Amino acid sequence: MSAPHGWTRRTQRSASQRATAFAEWCSARGLTLPAQLTSRALGLWRESRLAEVSAATVNRDEDVLRKCFRWAAEQSPALCAPVEGLVRRRRLRESKRDALELVPSPAECERIAQAFGDDEAGAWLGLAVRLAVATGLRREELTRLRAEDVSETWVRVYPEEGAHADAWSGKSHKERRIPAPPETIALAREWVRVRGSRVLSDSTTKRLHGAASKVELTVKGWHDFRRTFATECVRAGAPLHHVQRWLGHELLSTTQRYLGRYRSDSELRAPVVYSLYKTGVPEGHFEPSSVPPANDNGRGKRPVK
Repeated sequence: MSAPHGWTRRTQRSASQRATAFAEWCSARGLTLPAQLTSRALGLWRESRLAEVSAATVNRDEDVLRKCFRWAAEQSPALCAPVEGLVRRRRLRESKRDALELVPSPAECERIAQAFGDDEAGAWLGLAVRLAVATGLRREELTRLRAEDVSETWVRVYPEEGAHADAWSGKSHKERRIPAPPETIALAREWVRVRGSRVLSDSTTKRLHGAASKVELTVKGWHDFRRTFATECVRAGAPLHHVQRWLGHELLSTTQRYLGRYRSDSELRAPVVYSLYKTGVPEGHFEPSSVPPANDNGRGKRPVK
C-alpha cells in the first residue's frame, strides 16, 4: 500500500502504542474476550484515561480501537464479533484549541537564529530557522528538501514516496510549490548545500528552546515559524486561500488558526477611516493607503459619475 493511502511509520507506531495500552488495561482486569467489553467496562476505561490525558487523546484511542476490532472481525467473524459498545460510542467533546496569542516576529526569529552561535552546527540550525520563516516548510520538509526542489522562482514540496512503512510524514500527500523571491531561493540552495545528510531531529527542538531562552523569547517548536510565515504573508496582502495552498492545508480554517500577532503590535493603532481623513492623520496612526479624489468644490467627496 502506498503512503498516501495508508498509515505511515509514525502513525503505525502511535496506533500500536494506543492499542497496547488498552490491551494492558484489559489484561489487568481480566478482560480477555471481546464479549467482555461491555459499555460499563469501556466507560471505566474512558474514565481512567480522562484522568491522565485530554478528551482529544481518548477520541483518537477509540478511533484506533475501532479499526483494530473491525479488522479482527473481518479476519475471523466467529472469534471476534464487533464490539457494539465501542462502535456506537459517542465521541467526547474536545476543548477548542487555545487561540495563538503571540507568534515570533521576523526580527525575533532572526535573533533566535543568531543565538545558535557561529560554529558549524549553530550556523546550520540558524539557516533552518531563516528558511522556515521564509517558506513555511515543516521540520520534516526542511530535512528532505532536495536541490531539484528549488527552481529560479519557487520551492517545491514533493509528495510522499514509497510504501507506507518507509514514508516520512503523514502530511502533504499532494505536491505544492511556494513562490519565492531570489533571496529565499538563494537561502534554500544554501540550506541544501550545507545540510548534507543531517536531520532536524527531536534533539534540535531542545536546542531551539535553548536558543530562544538566550534571547528571552519562548517558542513551542519549529512549527512556530510556519505561523510567522502565514502571519507575514497575510500582512503583506497575500490572499488567505493562497497562503492555505502554500502551507499545504486542506481547510482554510486551519490556516486562519495560524495567524497571530507580534509583541510589537501593542504600538499599532487602528487605521484612519475615510470620513476622518479631512481632519488629518493623528500621530501614531496608519497613513491611508489611498487618498480619495476630491471634486472641484474641495469637500473631498467622490465625483458623481
